[in-house]
Amino acid sequence: MFRKRFLAVLAAIAGFSTHSTANVEPDFSYVEGGIVKSDVEDTAFSPIGFSISGSAVFTDMLYGVVQYKSTSDDIGSIDLDYNETTLGLGARFMLTNSTVAYTELAHEAKEFEYSGNFEDVDGNGFSLSAGIRTNVTESLELDGKLSYQDVEDDSDTIVKLAANYYFNANVAVGVSYTLLEKQDTFMLNGRYSF
Repeated sequence: MFRKRFLAVLAAIAGFSTHSTANVEPDFSYVEGGIVKSDVEDTAFSPIGFSISGSAVFTDMLYGVVQYKSTSDDIGSIDLDYNETTLGLGARFMLTNSTVAYTELAHEAKEFEYSGNFEDVDGNGFSLSAGIRTNVTESLELDGKLSYQDVEDDSDTIVKLAANYYFNANVAVGVSYTLLEKQDTFMLNGRYSF
């Protein structure tokens, strides 16, 4: 169901791009940090934490991505920390002066740390993503991404929608919403582009 909603949002983003007043290429070289809040369906687990990420262009087409996210929550007397690290390579394809389609392949590492007499759990895997990023004005960038993630034989489809507002060519604030099958995550971030 949410895949259909995501495809509808991607179509809307593509529609915005055809009416864009901007002649500004979407940003793929930046560092950003923010506050992350997640809710896991049918549980009392609602972790909050931070995320630090970056992207850097290597060639006209290729770029690298990195992200570290750390969240925690207390469930009863148990303290649970969740850490996620992403390291990947992406390719971008210009559709218009202000719209880019892109794809990413990344290594994913996840770790759950429990307090008390519980054993920590960690796993490694990969993700494959495709998305569209467009500047609808010189200050507003929209991003929609669909990902498939497989970590230790546990797979998920992930939908991410984001918007960044640029105060100037280098400084932006943003908001994003990420939806998994049984989890949604909201993030507020600050970005510096270079």
